[in-house]
Amino acid sequence: MSRSTKTFFAPETVALALAVGFLLVARAGFVGSPIYVIASGHSMEPALHTGDVVVLQRTSGYRTGDVIAYHVPRGGPGAGLIIIHRIVGGNLSHGFVTKGDNKNAPDPWRPSRSAIVGRERLLIPSIGLVVGYLRTPIGLAGLAGLLTLAIALSGPATRRSNPGRSAWRRLVGVSTRRSRWSAAGRRRSANGCAG
Repeated sequence: MSRSTKTFFAPETVALALAVGFLLVARAGFVGSPIYVIASGHSMEPALHTGDVVVLQRTSGYRTGDVIAYHVPRGGPGAGLIIIHRIVGGNLSHGFVTKGDNKNAPDPWRPSRSAIVGRERLLIPSIGLVVGYLRTPIGLAGLAGLLTLAIALSGPATRRSNPGRSAWRRLVGVSTRRSRWSAAGRRRSANGCAG
C-alpha cells in the first residue's frame, strides 16, 4: 500500500461510516416501517431499557416467549404507536396476548400478524440514546458537519502539492521536513565525530 493510500484511507472510512450512520438515522423517514425500534419506558425491564435498539425480523410464526414489536390498533388511545412486549399466550388466528416483563397485567390489545412489525433478533444496548440525539436538528447538523469534514480531508490524491505531507498534517500545520539540527547531528555521527 503506497503512502498516499494510507494517508487517505482513514478519512474515507470515517466518511463512509458517517454516511451509513446518517442513512440509518434518517432511514425511518424515507422507507416505510422500521427494521429497528428504540425502546423507551420501563415496561420491559430488566430485559430492555430506555435507549436500547431492538433489531426486528419479520417471520412466518411467533410463539410464547418471543419479544415482538407491534402497532397499537386504530380507534384506541396510542393508535399507531409501536409497543415492544413479550408474547405470553394466544395465537395467530385470535391474536397474541402480550405483556411487558415489568408489568402485572397483559396488554389490552391482541396483535395479529398484520399488526406485528417483527420479533426481536438483536439487542444493541443504549445506542438508541445516540440515535435519538442524532435525530435532533443539532445532532443532524453535527453529523453533516463531520461528514463534510471527513470528505474534505480525504480529497483526491492527485491534487496534493507535496506528497510527503498528509491532509491532516496540512490541516494542523505539522511539518514533515527534518530540522537542520537533527540532520547536522546525523552528519557528525556518520563522520565518526561524537555528537
